[in-house]
Amino acid sequence: MSEGPVYHTPLAAAVLALCVALGVPGARAANGLEDSPVATEARADSPFGAYLAGLYARAIGDSSSAAEFYAAAISADTDPELSRGAFRALLAAGRIDDAIAQAKIVEDDAQGDGLAPIAIAIGAIRRGDFDEADRQLDTVPLSGMNVLLLPVAKAWVRVGQGRADQAIEALDPLRRSEQSRAFRLFHEALIYDLTEQREKAEEAYRA
Repeated sequence: MSEGPVYHTPLAAAVLALCVALGVPGARAANGLEDSPVATEARADSPFGAYLAGLYARAIGDSSSAAEFYAAAISADTDPELSRGAFRALLAAGRIDDAIAQAKIVEDDAQGDGLAPIAIAIGAIRRGDFDEADRQLDTVPLSGMNVLLLPVAKAWVRVGQGRADQAIEALDPLRRSEQSRAFRLFHEALIYDLTEQREKAEEAYRA
């Protein structure tokens, strides 16, 4: 097990923020929406009703209510679609421990969810087990939003392993697109800053 106690909190925070910002369509943080009184006051007296209420709450950006409705639905029904919806809703609502636990269920689903292995890797990061996080990230499919997420997650794991030089190299796939330039430079700057390479950090911040 590779440990780097100084990095546990910033690493987990960075990757979690990344998942919430990029991985959850309709997240309240992205849309600037408050909890909807309509979703909050909705009544769901059956698993299917809870599922529908969860869909509606998620659609309007009420992540907290969506998580509650999905949780009620999966308590009575283990349908894979419900499990995936619950995972995303829990992640968006900031219920990270619950989301990580749900991710382990989702990962066993044949269709799965591309964010589930990343969430499980986050759990390993929070324990300081960066090698396990690295192995988990190797299972992440490089498609969709993971084209952005995976290089960044791997870069931060390298930092936790004490391999800061390789952390910057891990961001290289983001050089293939000009659209990801600012995103890459931002994380380069954070990595340089955290590893006390101040001049390089300032250069990346200004680029």
